[in-house]
Amino acid sequence: MNQKLSRLLEIEKRTAPLTALKKRANSRPDLENGFREFDFEKLAGMMIFFAARRQISKIALMKLLWYADFMHFKKHSVSISGARYASLPYGPALDDWPLCLQAATDAGAVTIETLILSNGNEADLICAETELDDHLFAEEEFATLQEVAKQFGKLTAKKLTDLSHKEDAWKLTPRGHIISYEHALSLTITNH
Repeated sequence: MNQKLSRLLEIEKRTAPLTALKKRANSRPDLENGFREFDFEKLAGMMIFFAARRQISKIALMKLLWYADFMHFKKHSVSISGARYASLPYGPALDDWPLCLQAATDAGAVTIETLILSNGNEADLICAETELDDHLFAEEEFATLQEVAKQFGKLTAKKLTDLSHKEDAWKLTPRGHIISYEHALSLTITNH
């Protein structure tokens, strides 16, 4: 009986972040999720897509996810993942980003490696842990991911943060609040 209970507790521990994330996600399509129900598999796939291209910091990943969902909404009136993004001090990031990253880690999509930088600071790098499922994204979704990777994929976290701070979505949304996808219409995406 004790072994069975231990196994159940271990399963609960591994699945708790994803369960909590799905409960918190706004499942009713609206302007907070880009008129799409939250799709964790697509969000994890987006993380894999960007993390497989290079070592990527947590901050840079948050900006690339945001640009991808918002760019897709601008072009197609629907987001890719249905994720909600908050206006945070370093720019747009997934709402409940620690929970999102933990769920993606627990699902085996990505790993988080902490590095000590030359200045003594720590940086969390997100690494793809598995291959991207070729059938996960529709053709236009994959094209959006490729476009964001091409335009922004080689930029540093600092440069991505600076760019995101120029967007109305971040400037007009109070810190800590959810960014409405209506701001996607005013994205200033250009080649950098």
